[in-house]
Amino acid sequence: MATVIEGLLPVIDAARQVATDLGARPYRVLIRTSSWDGGAPYVGNRTDEDTELLPRPRVAEVSGDGAVFSRTPFEGGSVTSGRLRIHGISPLTGLGVLNPPVLPHQRGYVVVLPADGAELSETIYTIDSGPFRHLTKWSIEVVKVES
Repeated sequence: MATVIEGLLPVIDAARQVATDLGARPYRVLIRTSSWDGGAPYVGNRTDEDTELLPRPRVAEVSGDGAVFSRTPFEGGSVTSGRLRIHGISPLTGLGVLNPPVLPHQRGYVVVLPADGAELSETIYTIDSGPFRHLTKWSIEVVKVES
């Protein structure tokens, strides 16, 4: 039997989608599984399977000013924070989506990119802590692998 909170989860997700529609969730978050056909990671041709977390979760720097993308004075471009907290992930998202099982020839990543189509490269992260299930959301902390 579903609880009252469980019954409200679709309504909470609908409210999160309104925030996305209004532009208050400016980052897309993808869970990526990369597979190599050579039998081991980085051997052979790579294929990626992406699952976008919807409605879009909040993405923030773990420490500092909260900026996810920032300008660097020496490079003149935008770089991403090395450690992010991704929270407000729909509780209807299964644990297997957030932290998918991988085979020996696969690797799992979290990809963060701007939602507005800005000319910034996607940034690859791995899960450092979590996923943690809260009453009405999931959260994870990720660390940067590459950009």
